Amino acid sequence: PSVMVEMSKSDYYFIVGDLGFEKAWSKRLVENNPNVKVIDCSQGIELIEGEEHHHTDEKGHTHSHGSLDPHVWSSPSAVKQLAKNMFNAVVESDPENEETYFTNYDRFVNKVDSVDKVISDLLTEVPTRSFIIFHPSLGYFANEYNLHQHSIEYEGKSPSPSQIKSLIDIAKKENINTVFIQKGFDIKNAEVIAKEIEADVFEIDPLSYDWDTELIKIAQILSRDKDNI
Repeated sequence: PSVMVEMSKSDYYFIVGDLGFEKAWSKRLVENNPNVKVIDCSQGIELIEGEEHHHTDEKGHTHSHGSLDPHVWSSPSAVKQLAKNMFNAVVESDPENEETYFTNYDRFVNKVDSVDKVISDLLTEVPTRSFIIFHPSLGYFANEYNLHQHSIEYEGKSPSPSQIKSLIDIAKKENINTVFIQKGFDIKNAEVIAKEIEADVFEIDPLSYDWDTELIKIAQILSRDKDNI
C-alpha cells in the first residue's frame, strides 16, 4: 500500500508492456489516480509469440495457442524503441529540458548500436544457431540474431518426463551444445538434459542492470569453440 501511495504522486508510470502483474497494478493505479499517465514502452515493437501449446480438434486439425512474449529487453532494437517511447514521454512532460534529454537519449542509442554490432559480429558464424534455456526469456534476442530458443519450462511449469525426452531428441537433432539457466530457477532439469546431450550449462541473468554486458556475454557463450574448452 505504501508503494501505491508513492506511485500516486507520479505524473507518468512506465510499463514494459505485456507483463501480467504490470497490467494489473497499472490498471489499479489509474483507477485510483486518473491523473497518472501510463506509458507503454513496448509501443511500436513487433511483439512475438511466447510459449505455445497445441491441441487437436475433432476434425484432426492441430491448433497452436501462445501468449505474447514480454521479454522485449533482450533485443537491442527493441531496447532502442523502449528508450524512444520514454524519451518522448519525458520531453512531453518537461519540454524546457528537451535538449538535455535528447543528448542523453542520443548517447544511449549509440551505445545500443555498438552493443548490437559486437553481438552481430560474434554470432556471424556460430557452431549451432539453437540453444536451450529453462525460462524462455531470450525470444527477442533469438529472433533478432536468427537463433532458435528451446524452453525447458512448459507453460510456466517444470516439464514432464516425456517433454524432457522430446527436448533431448530436438537437441540432438539440432546439435545443441548450450543450456542456459537463470538465477533463481531450478537447475536440476537443465543439468539432466545437458548431461544427456553433452552440452555445457551456463548461468545468465537476463534481468541484470548491466543488460549490455549480459547480452554480449550470452553471444560470447554461443560463439565459443566448444572443442577448445
